[in-house]
Order: sequence, then structure tokens, then C-alpha cells
Amino acid sequence: MGLYEGIKDIANVVLKADNIDLYRHLIELSAQALELQNEINRLNNENMELKKQETWKIGSKDAKNLI
Repeated sequence: MGLYEGIKDIANVVLKADNIDLYRHLIELSAQALELQNEINRLNNENMELKKQETWKIGSKDAKNLI
């Protein structure tokens, strides 16, 4: 189950319990969780780019050593 599905299931339970304050709190937490997931994705992409750059630099050094 993904983040979205989990939040959706919890929201349905809270709505059935008719607790508006809890529902509002859940919405705030959901927004924070999604922001954190976006940040994780951004950092993963940045990490991959840095690894590519590092590999390229290592490859360039190896090529210079062959000359």
C-alpha cells in the first residue's frame, strides 16, 4: 500500500467517526507527508546526478592516465 492509499483509508475511517478536528489534522499531516516524499524524490535525483558526475570524473582521470 502506498502513501496515498494509506492516507485515503485513514481519512475514510475518520470521516465515518465524524471527527472533523481529527480529519483536519489528518489533512495537515497528509500534506506534510507528501512534501517529505517530494523532498525524498528530489534528494534521490540529486544523489543520482552526483554519482553520475563522480563516475564521469573518475572515468576522465583513468583516460588521462592511459595517455
